[in-house]
Amino acid sequence: MSIDTKERYGLITRVFHWGMAVLIVWQFLKFFDRINDGEHWVGETLVQWHGSIGIVLLLLVVLRMVWAWLQSNN
Repeated sequence: MSIDTKERYGLITRVFHWGMAVLIVWQFLKFFDRINDGEHWVGETLVQWHGSIGIVLLLLVVLRMVWAWLQSNN
């Protein structure tokens, strides 16, 4: 069921939640890049996506807000 109820969040809300959680954890990997002045394996492989993931997160936040507003109107 994709619609939120008082007992349980719907599928779409859970996908937004866990998708954003994964991307936020990925964003925190930027801290590892600072450990060895950018010479850490994380900095060489994952951090190059930091800006793009931030934009995707911003988009997901806006979409989640719209979804929450639509759910409140039902």
